[in-house]
Amino acid sequence: MMYKEFEILPVTEEYLDKCEELVATPETIAFNGEFVTKDWLFELSEDNLSFVMIVDGKTVGCIFGEKLLKSHGCLLHLLCIDVNFRNMGLGTKLIKHFEEQCKNTGVEWILLYSTYQSTVNHIFYTNLGYINKSGMFYEFGKELK
Repeated sequence: MMYKEFEILPVTEEYLDKCEELVATPETIAFNGEFVTKDWLFELSEDNLSFVMIVDGKTVGCIFGEKLLKSHGCLLHLLCIDVNFRNMGLGTKLIKHFEEQCKNTGVEWILLYSTYQSTVNHIFYTNLGYINKSGMFYEFGKELK
């Protein structure tokens, strides 16, 4: 089913709980084994490149990006669509809106990271014109205590 009626709105505090719930999936676990937090999403939302997708009054997707200082780029931190609303074209509509908003703020390129296991995501981004610049991606992290 393709949804024709949807809204894409800037992320505000009222949407953060639902966004935190949406991104609590194994795909978004950080290297320290924790899920993305509402506080981190709030920080990202302050950059004005974060949006929610509303279908029939329900928040079904979110995208969070951050304009990179001293460059004309943007880091796409995460894109998430509710599992019950995937494969309906909503993710494509959300990322296209995100790209347009990036252009409007002077962004010339978008960078994102995807683990090598995420083949469905790789196909999704490739179909949208994103190019794998690194071959195989390895993520290293260290928690500083």
